[in-house]
Amino acid sequence: LFFNESKVAGVGGNIIEMSKGNLAFHVKSRSLHVDSVMQVAQLGMGGLYKREAITKVGYFSNPFFYSYEEYDIGQELLQKGYKLLRIPEKMIVHYGDENPSIETLCRKTRSRYLFGAGQFLRRSISRMHSINAIIELRIYVATLIWLLTGIISISLVQWSDYLFRAYASSSLLFTTLLLIRKKDAGRAMFSIASWNFQAICMLIGFFARNKDPIEFRPKVNLIQNG
Repeated sequence: LFFNESKVAGVGGNIIEMSKGNLAFHVKSRSLHVDSVMQVAQLGMGGLYKREAITKVGYFSNPFFYSYEEYDIGQELLQKGYKLLRIPEKMIVHYGDENPSIETLCRKTRSRYLFGAGQFLRRSISRMHSINAIIELRIYVATLIWLLTGIISISLVQWSDYLFRAYASSSLLFTTLLLIRKKDAGRAMFSIASWNFQAICMLIGFFARNKDPIEFRPKVNLIQNG
């Protein structure tokens, strides 16, 4: 039904996240569930795509990315005038990592999964859709700016502590407001730790290998001919 519209390139459904105890998955699942048909920028965790739309892009999943492949193909499709829809129908029941939330972040760092955000941001700049990428990654971009401000304020403290005091006061105010909003100290502290973790990994990923996916040539071994 939805694919009858020529500009619809992909359709995905709701993701039902079963790992409620792991905040890393619980927070992410909120953006993958809708109550009505919505146009979205990406079909995280999968969906159905039109072959002709993917053919126009030239590739489906960037083989050089550690993650954020859905975001990348989503932006490429949107740039070509297509639309992506998420519909209020159950598509996937996802059983994520049941390990502690911080442990999950550490594991994703070791596997370089968290570097994907930086790769996506760098490619989006070269593909002229960086504004959409910055909007998608706004929390991590803002966190990087905040970290940089903190470093600058500390480096200048020997000349003037005004900037450092302003930075410390603002940080305390933000943390207090976050505690009030989350109504849970554990969730608030995890959010702060997660943002910093992922912001730093995004910066590392920005300088990671980021070749053009069109240039990818899979290594194929012919086991038997005929």
